[in-house]
Amino acid sequence: RGPILRRYRREMRRRGGKAAANVRDYLPARPRDAASFVTLEAFIAANPHLPPLDRRGFWVPRLYFFGIPEDPVETCGRGDDKCQIDRSKFDTIRYRRHAMKGGFLYNTFGKTILDASRLQETDLVLDPSRNLAQIHNLFVPYNTRGMYAGTREREPDVLLPYSEAPFRVHHYLGSWESYNARDDARRSREAYDKMNDVPITYVDDDITPWLDVLIEQLGAQKVKELTEGAGIVSS
Repeated sequence: RGPILRRYRREMRRRGGKAAANVRDYLPARPRDAASFVTLEAFIAANPHLPPLDRRGFWVPRLYFFGIPEDPVETCGRGDDKCQIDRSKFDTIRYRRHAMKGGFLYNTFGKTILDASRLQETDLVLDPSRNLAQIHNLFVPYNTRGMYAGTREREPDVLLPYSEAPFRVHHYLGSWESYNARDDARRSREAYDKMNDVPITYVDDDITPWLDVLIEQLGAQKVKELTEGAGIVSS
């Protein structure tokens, strides 16, 4: 809503218009059965010419989900074996409200995917002690925050708009209990409440169908066994 956000949107439109092909247009449709599944490795191997898969590494944007729980949408009826599984224990189903896609606020820094077989030391940004200078983006030799608004004169080609990124990282704040379980002095109730105090959120269900798809492929009993203990916060 301010000048930085307007610059960001212009920059994302500019980068999107320059792209020769959007790798997401080539993603396989939802498989009809287990035999139709395509692994990430197979997809990358089949599309080595598509950016950013043609590079030695690229940036993966992050989407931040707030710790604002909602009742999971039930997709099973009375007596349906899907109801054997408690959906409320999965953060990916319980938490659906997130920050603006592609913005820096709350989402902050993303991650980097590297093709180690083609990686050269000169590709990485090292500090004077030859340690990695920026762990969140190994290819960006400056403050990563500047790339969101397009304020740099030369943008590295490892960056893509959120809408064109083949992979995205979903980061869940989760419940206070899970947030507080880690022994970290920075994690206080005040910090948790502050990260949840937002005027505007957006709802996303891109990832929520994963459980039903898994049940369709493996059966409810097998999925129940595989997810046993999920969502339990260790003290």
